[in-house]
Amino acid sequence: MKRLSRLLFLENIKESLVKGDIVAKQRFHLFKMATLYTLIIYTSFLVQISMVDAINVRVAILVTFLFIAISINYLFFSIHARQEIASIALLGLLYTLLHIVAYRSGGLRNSTMLYIPALIMLSYMLLGKKGGMVMAALTLIHLALFYYFNWNTSWVNYDLLRNDPKIIDFDFFVTAVLGIVMVTIQASYIERTKNEIVEDIKNKNMAILEVTERLQLATYAAKIGIWDYDIKNDLLVWDEEMYHIFGVSPDSFATNYESWQSAIHPADRKVQMEETRLALSGEKEFDSVYRIIWPDDSIHYIQANGIVQRDKDGNAMRMIGANWDISHRVRNENKIRELNESLERKISERTKEMQAYVEQLELKNKNLRQFAFMVSHNLRAPIAKIQGLAYLFEHQTDNEDNNTVIKFISNEVDNLDHVINDMNAIITTGDAENVIKETVNFNTEFKSITKILEAQIRESKGRISSDFSYINEIVSVRTYIYSILYNLLSNAIKYRSQEVPLEVEVKTYLENGFVCIEVTDNGMGINMDKHREKIFDLYARIHNSSIPGKGIGLSMVKVQVETLGGRVELESELSKGSTFRIFLPAS
Repeated sequence: MKRLSRLLFLENIKESLVKGDIVAKQRFHLFKMATLYTLIIYTSFLVQISMVDAINVRVAILVTFLFIAISINYLFFSIHARQEIASIALLGLLYTLLHIVAYRSGGLRNSTMLYIPALIMLSYMLLGKKGGMVMAALTLIHLALFYYFNWNTSWVNYDLLRNDPKIIDFDFFVTAVLGIVMVTIQASYIERTKNEIVEDIKNKNMAILEVTERLQLATYAAKIGIWDYDIKNDLLVWDEEMYHIFGVSPDSFATNYESWQSAIHPADRKVQMEETRLALSGEKEFDSVYRIIWPDDSIHYIQANGIVQRDKDGNAMRMIGANWDISHRVRNENKIRELNESLERKISERTKEMQAYVEQLELKNKNLRQFAFMVSHNLRAPIAKIQGLAYLFEHQTDNEDNNTVIKFISNEVDNLDHVINDMNAIITTGDAENVIKETVNFNTEFKSITKILEAQIRESKGRISSDFSYINEIVSVRTYIYSILYNLLSNAIKYRSQEVPLEVEVKTYLENGFVCIEVTDNGMGINMDKHREKIFDLYARIHNSSIPGKGIGLSMVKVQVETLGGRVELESELSKGSTFRIFLPAS
């Protein structure tokens, strides 16, 4: 009985249709409806013709034969699934019906108004444009023949027309032809529009299918499981990967919330239930890590993310999300943590060992520094005496040769004094450990320096501007900040371009936790490709030696900045100027 039911309702044909083929599904359902429609029409016309034609035996046999043919055609389609052949046969049987109605009862007016348009439209829908055009042509031929036979033969029975053949006149014929043409045009337009809509739907379905396949491939490659929880019906749907992640089979796992809950590690269950509650109530996103227990009692770590879909009133309806097994990552992190702890213990032990050596080195460095101070101090006094004597000889003797010698000695002594001062500056710069830090005001230091350099600035006819609006203070060593700004500004004046008026801009700002002091000038600039490695070297002279200088300023800047825990960056282009950026810790 079940098999007969599937045969009659074409269930096997329906199941064999290609998923997503909208046209095939439409024609399948239309064929079923058209077959039922045709059987009903045949039955009604059999009754009608029998009433007006006194149950003509030939007509009754013919109609009965057609009724059987329709049924056989339906069964043929059910068994062989040849829809196009079955549709052609069905339309042919309907076309035959038109002849019976027209010639045996004069029913052309009825068929022209109702059945012919329906037949043409049905042909377009079942067979497409070609089938519709053929059926339209056949109906026109049928109309022309009927009109001819109506006026030139006695073949037509006029019982339905109350024995008045004049009803089928030339005006009716022209109107019927025009009606068929209009119906054909309209059916063609509907078919074309339908095809465009179907094609658009197919393209969109293909795009959705392509995205879905890519998503499936991505989730499969990443071993990500997708789940969908219907909150109202307590129905949990998993994809294949979810069963792999939880170590269960679809047969052994009930698709509900309780089954998922029972798989969670007891120590994590309460927390996970609270995470789910907060997500459903909208208080936070569902993003958590928890442990599950497999049937073999092994423990696995799961990363879970999900989103909640709500109705128009904001009530949670569905929850969709993804899970993936992060056990391997967690175990690796635990191993790394253990290794780090072991390494920290070893480092601590070695640090204690190294601390003794460091203390010894600090003591030696302190003694060396004291020695440098001592050398500087002990040398300074004799040099001062020599300078004084040289001054006396220079101003109290008339001997020209003695004056020359004295000047030479004086110059050399001055040079020696500069060297000692430079050495002392470099040595003391490296010791910022015990220097007291205080709040330094950039604007105050800038004004103090420009006051000292006022004569040089006036001589250069330059302009030095500042912008400390972003940050005007820093907690640091005042003497170092002053020295850094002084050296950069004095260098900008000293190495100015002779082609354009001097322009120097000083500004401060914060960048990634550092206070940046930026000094930009339009001076001579530096050939970075040539001098990059030695710019900050001690006694390095980049420019023409005719410009006064000792080559110590930038070296002191670098040492002082690094002593304060910062760094120096330089951008420069020959004949265009330089930009120094001093980065100092903000805290």
